[in-house]
Amino acid sequence: MPSPGKLVIITPIMVLIGTALYVTILTIPSFSSMFQVEITSTYVTWQQSSQYYKYRTIYGIEKISLSNYWEVVITVKNDGVIDTSITEITINDRLIDEPIICLSKRTGESVYDNYKVKISSGESVKIVILIPSNTSGTKDFRHGQIVEIKIRLKNRELVTVVALP
Repeated sequence: MPSPGKLVIITPIMVLIGTALYVTILTIPSFSSMFQVEITSTYVTWQQSSQYYKYRTIYGIEKISLSNYWEVVITVKNDGVIDTSITEITINDRLIDEPIICLSKRTGESVYDNYKVKISSGESVKIVILIPSNTSGTKDFRHGQIVEIKIRLKNRELVTVVALP
């Protein structure tokens, strides 16, 4: 038989636990809006003429020139209340590495950055993936091919599929 002293201590604790569960159940639908990051647009173009891209490195601003390549442009927007970061990007389940180039640019900036950027709440980032044609490492890519791109964030994964023109 429980003693009256233990009942006095256990009752308020049970009330607090019940209240915490009730409040948690009521606020769970709002948790999804905290992590609202989405791909707002994706497109691919084939570039035959030479194009220049300026990007930031630890040594300053560098410039790269490419011709005969696919330019995949993905816009990611963070409508949630929590900032997130891009941790990695894969193409057809392979990490991006040479000779494929991946850059990102915040809205309003003229110079690209590394693709592993922080996306603040309310901010959009344009990710540009440059896939050269017929070089070692990109022989897997052909005109008309379907390509799956996964963008891994700190708290979720975004997937988009494009067809190379």
